[in-house]
Amino acid sequence: MHRLRLVCPAFAALARHTRIGSRAQSNTHRDTSVSKCNAYIHHMEMSNMHARKSLLALLTTAALSAAGAAHAGPPVAITIKNLGTADAAYSIVGSNETSTYANATPKPAASVPPGATNTYSVQSTISPDVNYAVVRYKIGNKTCVFNTNYVNGYTSGGIKVPSWNKSYTASGGATCTATITSTNISTHAWAVEFTIK
Repeated sequence: MHRLRLVCPAFAALARHTRIGSRAQSNTHRDTSVSKCNAYIHHMEMSNMHARKSLLALLTTAALSAAGAAHAGPPVAITIKNLGTADAAYSIVGSNETSTYANATPKPAASVPPGATNTYSVQSTISPDVNYAVVRYKIGNKTCVFNTNYVNGYTSGGIKVPSWNKSYTASGGATCTATITSTNISTHAWAVEFTIK
């Protein structure tokens, strides 16, 4: 179908040549012109095919992004404070911590200097009614594993009620704290502050 729609400039030249030139010369030029025209048509068809593929890839990416956004839970803004005297190293152990890192924007810093803070957002795509974050920091042998989560669940009366939670596990003599600093009743986004010493 595309071949019928395309008009090759070589054919116009060929038609003029056929009317004014000898038969032998026109046959020779006709073969050359047809070859050029076929090459031109092939080039145009390949260009159109690549354009269609690029458009399809763009539309697919946009659809997947929209689907992910539609199913994402409310984001949590995490602030980690290092109250110690040495760097607090960020580390990942287990699937929950791996998922947290994958869902973080921007990615958590590899370490937080003494007296400094690091802030990032985590948003899970599991469900619009669920989000969580699990992060681990170490100062030497001292370790704090922080956890925060959100669930928008039904009560016994069939009413959805949001809840925000936080916790931590300390080991190696670490002093850890976890505090929910804000919640948004409209968007259900929330913020937490974790400290390690």
